[in-house]
Amino acid sequence: MDEVYNILALTIGRTPYSHKNMAIQNRQLQTLLSLINNATEVVDRHLSSSSYPAQDGHNDPELRVSIYTIEAACSQLVCEVARPSDVLVNVSFD
Repeated sequence: MDEVYNILALTIGRTPYSHKNMAIQNRQLQTLLSLINNATEVVDRHLSSSSYPAQDGHNDPELRVSIYTIEAACSQLVCEVARPSDVLVNVSFD
């Protein structure tokens, strides 16, 4: 699990494709996609649950962590595949 957190902790400023072994980059992309997929399954399970409370749903710790994971992994995925200049432009519009 430490590897996952290390991948998510990478900074925006680094160049996505510079001096990286392609096998390592592919593994990082697969890890991010796996994180997004697993967290999305948790969110889907909560949303499709008949007992899901519409107003209090985000108080569920599992759901909240899944949402944070999706947000972080998607941001990191963009940093991995986009040009640094595009990432900066996207961040400036947030």
